[in-house]
Amino acid sequence: MHVKAVKQKLESYLNQIKSFFPNYEDRPQQYEMIRAILNGIYKKKHILIEAGTGTGKSLAYILALLSIIKANELKEKAIISTYTINLQQQLIEKDIPLLQKILDEDFKVAIAKGRSNYLCQNRVMNVLNSIAGLFSTAEEALNYRELLDEVYDGSGLRVGDRADLTTSVMPSVWNEVCSSRETCLEDSCPYEFKCQFKKARKELHKADIVIANHALFFVDLMLRGDTTQEEGGILPTYDYVVFDEAHHVEDAATSAFSITVDSKSVNQPAAWLQNMLKREVVRTALTECGYTLNHAAQLNQQYFAKSNELMQNIEKLNGSSMSKRVSPLQIKEVENSLNDTLTELIEITDKMSNNMAIDETTAAEIERLRLNFQGIADNIDFVLNAKGSDYVYWVESRNYPAAFAAPLNIAEMMNERIFTHETPIVCTSATLAVPDMNYFAYRMGVENYNSNIIYSPFNYEKQAKLIVPNDALEPDFNNINKYENYIANTVLEARNKIKGGIFVLFTSYKMLDSVHNLVASKLLVDNKTILKQGETSRSELIRKFKSDGDAILFGTSSFWEGVDVAGDSLRCVIITKLPFPVPDDPLAEARMDKIKATGGNPFGKYMLPQAVLHFKQGFGRLIRSKSDSGLVIVTDKRLVSKRYGSNFIKALPQISLDNEIKDIKPL
Repeated sequence: MHVKAVKQKLESYLNQIKSFFPNYEDRPQQYEMIRAILNGIYKKKHILIEAGTGTGKSLAYILALLSIIKANELKEKAIISTYTINLQQQLIEKDIPLLQKILDEDFKVAIAKGRSNYLCQNRVMNVLNSIAGLFSTAEEALNYRELLDEVYDGSGLRVGDRADLTTSVMPSVWNEVCSSRETCLEDSCPYEFKCQFKKARKELHKADIVIANHALFFVDLMLRGDTTQEEGGILPTYDYVVFDEAHHVEDAATSAFSITVDSKSVNQPAAWLQNMLKREVVRTALTECGYTLNHAAQLNQQYFAKSNELMQNIEKLNGSSMSKRVSPLQIKEVENSLNDTLTELIEITDKMSNNMAIDETTAAEIERLRLNFQGIADNIDFVLNAKGSDYVYWVESRNYPAAFAAPLNIAEMMNERIFTHETPIVCTSATLAVPDMNYFAYRMGVENYNSNIIYSPFNYEKQAKLIVPNDALEPDFNNINKYENYIANTVLEARNKIKGGIFVLFTSYKMLDSVHNLVASKLLVDNKTILKQGETSRSELIRKFKSDGDAILFGTSSFWEGVDVAGDSLRCVIITKLPFPVPDDPLAEARMDKIKATGGNPFGKYMLPQAVLHFKQGFGRLIRSKSDSGLVIVTDKRLVSKRYGSNFIKALPQISLDNEIKDIKPL
């Protein structure tokens, strides 16, 4: 890194920004973050930054990255990875266009999306040739025709990205025509040079900065295997990475490296084979290999039946639970009734794909199908035979039976695959420290790092109050009705004393539903708008909440973060319960057991820091600008009655603590 050139480039950018805004105000916290990033990269260290609300962290890391990339003139590339769509939209629609308008610098930004966001012309044509028997309803067939009218011009696709479509496509229809790794024919595809996904990937190579999300980043990492090269992956080779909303990285990585066995994934290749058997060229290949169509069709139907048996066996292990952690010995007891049929289908598709009588494209499709059947066999073997020595196993029966295997601790993998390479990684969020970065660094496997805590520029002592009412209760699950009635009465009291919108945040949907019903029944004759998570989409709920300006919104986990409502539309946040992890969650339970087995305290080492981080997120919904004001009310008495409550309070900005609900004057 050429320090002098980078410094000059940054100063030039900052001067251009100052000149652009007539009433520009310096943002020392933003400068501090830029310096922290550049200093860490210069010293070849990873950078962990907690940046309080109002820091301007997104502009800080974009300016830092641009300063290095453009000063070095080495055609370097940076990945910015976010967790929520909201932040991604902010970057793409607001922050980056603003800098492109202000700065006298030509820089390109591209958005990385997963394959399933793009149409596959080969699949579109296959559906076109077999539409009569492919869709189970006339509505699906009609929807496909509407999609075809918009995207297909007779020789190719006019539109490739789902985001550019005006037609509303049913999920069942989109799943038949979108690009997917499981169906991609790669170099054997007759439409390879028209591939919408490959076109999008080429655009990523032209960009200085690529915007992605955590899930895509770790899928890419998984596809690359042990190499840092991009072959087989989705993202181009990169030189710098910023994880914004980095408190979600552990969960995103765990999810990417988990393995699932469920009816949807297991039955998918059999559904594809069922459609392929309608094609004459496939039937010919069957005959050439010594099989009859009737045998193949019966074998495929047997596959569906045995798959259903397997799912029933998984469900028996789960019993009446929604989710149940099981030991390796227990998971091994599940009878794999699918094994023989699956093995025979792998053999048949292997012979067919190597048959000289069929064309290259069809052979490639059948080979891809064989690989899918083999992948299912490998996944079933890994999960049901408990092949992962440091994995957590559990079964669920929410929408359908499923068995899971997830890595217990991703720190070692993260250390080996990300944090020991030379690529500097910036991890930032408004909630990383508890009270320092040691917990985050330990969970993530980061060793060589600089850490910074940059406090919010907002005056919380003046703008907000933290209220734990005198009559607050500790949650008592032996008398949960009493606690729910107390929360409902607190919401009603806040509604009478505070002018403006109210968020009521819960840790369980069951309690949310009960309290919502209690409040709604007492406000029947009131004109107050009451919104409840689940009534409509999250974005629509937030839109209604903002436009109303005086509404009450009841939400669970997804409303604790990633929601930005400034001004009087949100003047009170009610936190109904300290957000400790659910102890019977399979992953949380296994992580705590491991801490206990090594002599640690699961509460202090895992449950408490996780709860504090989540609490900080909920608290952060209130003050979003220097002119905001309002109350955060905590109905859970444990915040002040338990010794560990001080950990939550100390994690917040300097703020007044009161025990009576009284509105404060808007600024």
